Amino acid sequence: MLDAFASVGATHFDLTHLDINGQKRGFRPKQSIPQLKNSLPQLFPGARQRQNNIIVRPLADKTCLVQLDDLDESALSRVGEAAFLTLQTSPGNQP
Repeated sequence: MLDAFASVGATHFDLTHLDINGQKRGFRPKQSIPQLKNSLPQLFPGARQRQNNIIVRPLADKTCLVQLDDLDESALSRVGEAAFLTLQTSPGNQP
């Protein structure tokens, strides 16, 4: 996924940890791809136990990237060809 975002201009990523209530538990700004490739495999296994969400938000200098969450089929059809990537994270929801 990191390489896919890099292919459209992402150069760094903000990494956020949220607890089960949506409260911020940690933040690592402007992480490079090598930094994330090193740290994510270590972070994911414990996230479930700690009941944390890990959010990775791409950053780009020359490209505008917009994240849309929880789109239903109708909303997803309106963004259509402008969408670089879609991922269903739960039934009926598209990011």
